[in-house]
Amino acid sequence: MSLVIRRARAERVDAVKLYNLLCEMYPSVGLDIPRPVKNRIFARIRSTVEDGVAFLAEKDGEAVGTIGLLESPAWWSDRGPISDTFFYVRASSRAGGTAKALVTAAKNYAAQKEKKLVIGLLTGVDLFKKELFLARMGGQKIGAAYAFA
Repeated sequence: MSLVIRRARAERVDAVKLYNLLCEMYPSVGLDIPRPVKNRIFARIRSTVEDGVAFLAEKDGEAVGTIGLLESPAWWSDRGPISDTFFYVRASSRAGGTAKALVTAAKNYAAQKEKKLVIGLLTGVDLFKKELFLARMGGQKIGAAYAFA
């Protein structure tokens, strides 16, 4: 099984692959977050592919992971980093280097744009493991998010 990382295209077949992965991601975050809404997910996929980039990881033609990136100017400036808008790797592909390949593609994309890359974690599952992975990939923790009832 060979892993391929490629830019998602603004075509229905790629949009459906991304949609299916993102819907699969929802129950895996382990948090009480709102349910996904189909038209909003497709709108986010479209804006990400058109205004930024979405990388799709495939093994033998099957989508197993994705990372979507958009420039995110700071609220006080017209400049800012490139941030992930979504990042997910199917559980069955997490030990095979898929996340590493997606983060590497994201880092290369940001470097080409001469921007910093910021990847967030919105999860209640294996948070320490995911933080450790991003640190090993060269990331530096820059904050945290807290949810209140």
